[in-house]
Amino acid sequence: MPGGFAGVDVFFVISGYLITGILLRSIASDTFSISDFYARRIRRIFPALVLVLATGFLIGWFVLPPREFMQLGKHILAGAGFVSNLVFWSEAGYFDTDAIEKPLLHLWSLGIEEQFYIVWPLIIWFVNRKRLSVFWTIIGLSSCSFLFNLVLTSSAPVSAFYSPLSRAWELGMGGLVACVAAQGLQIEKRKATALSILGLSMIVVTFFAIDSASNFPGWLAALPVLGTCLVIVAGMHAVPNHVLLARRIPCALGLISYPLYLWHWMLISFAWIVLDRPPLIFEMLTVVGVSLVLAILTYALIERPIRRGVYIAALSRRALVITLSSSLTGLAVIGGFTWANGGFATRYPEDVRALLTYDYDFLTDARVDECWLDDKVAPDAFKETCFPTSSSKPKILLWGDSHAARLYPGFAEVYAKHYAIGIAARDGCPPVVSVGYEICQKSNEHILARIAAEKPEIVMLFGVWPTHAAKAKGMLIPAMDATIAKLADAGIEHIVLVGPAPYWEDPLPKVMLKYRENEHVLPRLKSGLTDSAFEMDQEFKKHAWITRVSYISLIDILCDDKGCLTYVPNDKRQLTTWDYGHLTTPGAVFVSERMMFPNK
Repeated sequence: MPGGFAGVDVFFVISGYLITGILLRSIASDTFSISDFYARRIRRIFPALVLVLATGFLIGWFVLPPREFMQLGKHILAGAGFVSNLVFWSEAGYFDTDAIEKPLLHLWSLGIEEQFYIVWPLIIWFVNRKRLSVFWTIIGLSSCSFLFNLVLTSSAPVSAFYSPLSRAWELGMGGLVACVAAQGLQIEKRKATALSILGLSMIVVTFFAIDSASNFPGWLAALPVLGTCLVIVAGMHAVPNHVLLARRIPCALGLISYPLYLWHWMLISFAWIVLDRPPLIFEMLTVVGVSLVLAILTYALIERPIRRGVYIAALSRRALVITLSSSLTGLAVIGGFTWANGGFATRYPEDVRALLTYDYDFLTDARVDECWLDDKVAPDAFKETCFPTSSSKPKILLWGDSHAARLYPGFAEVYAKHYAIGIAARDGCPPVVSVGYEICQKSNEHILARIAAEKPEIVMLFGVWPTHAAKAKGMLIPAMDATIAKLADAGIEHIVLVGPAPYWEDPLPKVMLKYRENEHVLPRLKSGLTDSAFEMDQEFKKHAWITRVSYISLIDILCDDKGCLTYVPNDKRQLTTWDYGHLTTPGAVFVSERMMFPNK
């Protein structure tokens, strides 16, 4: 389902409901103990987690190259420390690894849950000891968290997604329902049925009404959260709850839900990585089936015996907690060591190790946070030095997205002696008017105003054109027409359009390894390229306005009948790109030298 990720919000409510109910009952019976609470959580959470993390490490050892294995080690360390949400939050960005290639990505929600569990018992205990209202305390804290969620979602949605502070209200709402349930609330069957139908409808609508592009959590998260609360409040008297949710299969899934949660995403991710493509339907069903089998075995052989005290007979409860804690700590150490040692590149032959460990610093020389901005800063946040003002040299402004930002270091190195060179780039924003996100349009308006004021002799437009064309849905060319007209009206003498660079199906080092011959990497490759850049290059060459601008084809510079360059001629260490298409500085120097700009 497009909004299936909102199932996490349902989970948070249920989790808050269950844990708050346990706390309230233990406090009411005067059996509450902080140490006992945490010991129970360890016995509940650690066994299956230790197994899954250890399995993930072993699979990664055999199928992941050093860079990806190094990242897995980092994520094992984060998962064992229940801070996955914070780590994935710190990694999120324009150049982040695709979500599907992070086998432990799903542990972000476990991190939030356990962070909540560390603080929540202390709050409930303190409030009860001071004879304050638990109900009103939860309302107050949840309201603050919800408001924080709204503010953060509007300004930094990725932060809102991963932050425990912006998610706490969801667990708090479950706690609120537990407070109501503790009062022995009874609802007449007809009303309970209505509440359940309404709640289930809200949840199901969410799964189909939102998708990954939605501004989530924000207000939208209230739909599954409130829906879950209504279903729980309705209780067993509600017909849908009794007829649908209390049946054998849903209850059986509930029993294995935790190990199924741990296994499923990791196996799906590894399947995607091993296949090097999206799994087919029968392959995905196979992976899901394997996840179910492993979840059942984990529950039957590990979780249930521990709950029933089978293993506790041989170990005291304290010894079991120490053993589980030591095991998880050991995995954290192994993960950290893997991260610190670069993913054990020595697992591979020396002749391919350089590509496996290829790590390019694409930020240092590209004027990041000055002239290369992300989508989180203001439209006019460019530094004054981004726009050339020299009167002794002709002025050039390179305008575009991250691809333009990566062309700049090479272009500046080649032409800085003869031109005053500026750069205005923003992640994901095409250098054309009326296309892109709102921040792109406002940013481009600012750049156009600066161009009109400074009047550089040359304006260069460069971007990830096939991607922009796909997002613009047929509007890129008309928008480019309008942009060229505005630049001409602003008095720009020379407008230069730089066509797309070759696009590789995977990061170039990975493509080079995949298509090497006799263990030798090739200077040019035909395989591993997508068609989109070539098609866009031809479309640009045929368009009518090409006579009004100077067109530079990077396809013509980097590619010939033998394929596209993988590294700068005569130097295998200098790749043309480190990912699917952003130029390295050596690659940018290579193409800039062949752009035929007059050096005077």
